[in-house]
Amino acid sequence: MKPITHFNINWQKTLGEFLVILLSILLAFAVERCGEQAKDRSDAVQYLQNLKKDLQNDVEALQALDSIVTESERAAGFILSHMGRQLPGRDTAVFTLFQLLNKRYDFYPHNATYESMKFSGDLKLLENLNLKRRIVEHYNQYTLLEERNEQYKNFQRDYTGSYFMQNLDYSQLGRDKTYAFLDDRIMRNIMYSNFGIFEGMKKEYAAAQKRCKQLIQLVNKEL
Repeated sequence: MKPITHFNINWQKTLGEFLVILLSILLAFAVERCGEQAKDRSDAVQYLQNLKKDLQNDVEALQALDSIVTESERAAGFILSHMGRQLPGRDTAVFTLFQLLNKRYDFYPHNATYESMKFSGDLKLLENLNLKRRIVEHYNQYTLLEERNEQYKNFQRDYTGSYFMQNLDYSQLGRDKTYAFLDDRIMRNIMYSNFGIFEGMKKEYAAAQKRCKQLIQLVNKEL
């Protein structure tokens, strides 16, 4: 029977080596986490810079649309001034009317950055919860502009277009210099309604511009 061998273990040295290994692992995790946080911050900054550009482009687009609607309001006022009156330049009023009806007021938001953040889940990179909430609310409110534009299109289709189809003989427009339809009460009401829609559009565009500018200020504070 072999004698039992007794090992002398240096517990202090072994514990020291274990602590060195443990600290090395923890340090590696900490370095990796710091790297991830730095990347997340870098990605968040890039997103915010791109978002700011999108918002600035939206402000320019909204200002351009506001100018178009202002011109349309003036045109509607000019047309209304000829309704029920035999004033010089009636043919110009008719020409202006058809120009007005061919105008478009579509707004296409620059939302590529926001959509990318939303669908990739990278909205979580924004630590400022108030900023995150304001961004989401802002882009959701763009539906108000879509609804206003849809209202205009539906009105032109259901009322203006329907009126023209039922009451105008296009082959006689150039021959009949009286343009009697300008004296029709229904046509006059249609133009007043257009004027009201344009007023609503201007209010929505102004509100959207204000939201864009306020959000740009919040983004600047975060950068």
